[in-house]
Amino acid sequence: MSEIAAFHNTTAITSPDQLTAALAQNRTRQPQATRGGKAILKLEQNDGFWHFGQDNEEVEDGTVWAINPYSLQAGWVAWGRRNNRSYKAGEVMDSFANPPACPTEDLSADGGATWAEQVAFELICVAGSQVGQEVVYNSSSKGGKKGYDDVYDALQSRPNSDYCFPVIVLEQDSYNTSLHNKRVFNPIFRVIDWANGDQELLSGKDLEGVVAAGADVTPAPAAKVQRRRRQAN
Repeated sequence: MSEIAAFHNTTAITSPDQLTAALAQNRTRQPQATRGGKAILKLEQNDGFWHFGQDNEEVEDGTVWAINPYSLQAGWVAWGRRNNRSYKAGEVMDSFANPPACPTEDLSADGGATWAEQVAFELICVAGSQVGQEVVYNSSSKGGKKGYDDVYDALQSRPNSDYCFPVIVLEQDSYNTSLHNKRVFNPIFRVIDWANGDQELLSGKDLEGVVAAGADVTPAPAAKVQRRRRQAN
């Protein structure tokens, strides 16, 4: 669990108590920190699988991740279209403790771009085949913002204030839309334990043992999707 030590706190919040106070103070506030060059984590809408990075590497089964609560961000993003492709026309992000106001800049000339709320946070793989991999998740979708809200709520109601790092499994659920006649996938960050700054788990479990035994990291039935068959080498 030493991977959590890789998290860098770039905010003015420096302790679990300050984190608790900031979460309570900013819960009702609406959403320019940098991504630090980390790989982008995304839930692909064409197949419902988690991927990250420029090579679109798939998140492996059995991996366990930790969320950096000090990295929670909120803000705004504007997407336009050019040559039939979406592109980012503008972005303003900051810590959840200091969310920026909606920009007033009119970007409608940039492919019809309009400002939308966006949320983000950092994760690191703490157990499984991709241990040590750092990623950042950001989203302006309804499902992505709900996933962020669920993480926020879990942090506020965590069972021990000193154990402030959610240890999670990446999952997904889905629904069919009649308007566009397609399946929409939503992210789920299922909390299976909590870690403190000394890399200790609240449950006293050993994460590598949990993964080896296959316990507590199996996706919930409602979140399961059919896995692709991997081609033999």
